[in-house]
Amino acid sequence: MKQVLIAVLTIVVALSLAVAGTYAGFSDIENSEGNFYETGSLDLQLADHAEDFGYQGDSVTQTWHYSDLYPAGMAPGDFLERVVYLKNTGNLAGDHLDISCHIVNEEIDNDTDAENLAESTILGDDVSVAPGFGIFDKDTVMIVNYMKYQNAGTVDVVWNDGTQWDILYMDDVDGDGMITLFDFSNHAVTNLSPPVSGLSNFSMKVTFGDASWNLNEYQGDRTQMVLVFTIFQ
Repeated sequence: MKQVLIAVLTIVVALSLAVAGTYAGFSDIENSEGNFYETGSLDLQLADHAEDFGYQGDSVTQTWHYSDLYPAGMAPGDFLERVVYLKNTGNLAGDHLDISCHIVNEEIDNDTDAENLAESTILGDDVSVAPGFGIFDKDTVMIVNYMKYQNAGTVDVVWNDGTQWDILYMDDVDGDGMITLFDFSNHAVTNLSPPVSGLSNFSMKVTFGDASWNLNEYQGDRTQMVLVFTIFQ
């Protein structure tokens, strides 16, 4: 049976070649048109207590800002508690969401060189702020009391006044037993589920130290925080 089939196929090919040879002067060409490869899009938008989605572009400003509650500046024990709402208006769902924190500490208390040198003797050097002078980064005393992300469910990243955290998302980088903005800035929260609607939100409470702590060094100092929300496909 196999031999018969092979013979038939051979004949068909031979006939096709014969036809092609006979009518070599004719041809007929048709096109496959209108073919496009268009990529989908991710479009993450944020809102907060003061700015709705799309109010000034896709981002928000001054969500956690001392002037809202403490126009004269924060004192030890003062806190800011805010929520950022997220939604993806693109046509791709996205795979995951990352949240990173970027910090700039500014010493604006006008200490003299002699005062800074005295602090250096007590506190040690911190070259990232002032080479040769002991100015501890203020973000190390900005306690993250809680941090959570709500989407289809709730992810508690930090809780219990910063003394407990989910090791899948956060780490006590400096080993002081609590989560601060310093830790957040050195350990992004990654692989969260992508936002599905405007009901998705990220909330965080941050406290300036404790009223019982000696925080005189930080009088007049300023910590600037930028949170970056990134959705990935």
